[in-house]
Amino acid sequence: MKKPQVMYIFDPLCGWCYGFSPVIKQLKDAYSQEFDFRAYLGGMVLGDRAGTINEKFTFLKEGAIERVEQATGVNFGDAFKTEMLDKGDYVINSEPPSIALTILREPNPNQHIEIAHDVQNALYQNGQNLNDLATFLPLADKYGVARDEFTQKFTDEAYRKQTYAEFQMVHQLGIKGYPSVVVIVGEQGYLIGRGYQPYEQISETLKKIKEDKLP
Repeated sequence: MKKPQVMYIFDPLCGWCYGFSPVIKQLKDAYSQEFDFRAYLGGMVLGDRAGTINEKFTFLKEGAIERVEQATGVNFGDAFKTEMLDKGDYVINSEPPSIALTILREPNPNQHIEIAHDVQNALYQNGQNLNDLATFLPLADKYGVARDEFTQKFTDEAYRKQTYAEFQMVHQLGIKGYPSVVVIVGEQGYLIGRGYQPYEQISETLKKIKEDKLP
């Protein structure tokens, strides 16, 4: 019988998703026997919405990062704060890291959550540029994708289309905020998390679905 699925819907640039990353990892550790965990890309900042922190995302410098830290307990790295936040010339654009995630997840269907965490960590902990191919090459090594293969796929229109198809699928689900968590049991979907929630709260809901809906 096919396992029910936990859909973790996020964006690699979503600060609240970075804050939620330890929670979704803990949920996977606790419930991976009963549920498959998959990460899905929302496409939060695309096209005309993309731009530098100083141009379009000044709220990040005006307390948004501190609010995530206070609410979730995660820390944004000094490298991110000094190289990205303070300088303000980093371009926020969901497309490149989302395409990278599409490539890295392909041969690793059971490591979606870990890959999502590592990509976000590269930016928010280590201050690395998610628009730069070179940022992802160590992750390609880690997740078993040859560097030349990753490099070729990163600019392959087929992977761009595949990524945008996923954005569209998430949009059609009616998901408008990140992170969101949806549980699929058979043909039925249950939205069990919208925005950041602590582990205890979302675990209790998942436990109830496990008890009530699974044989």
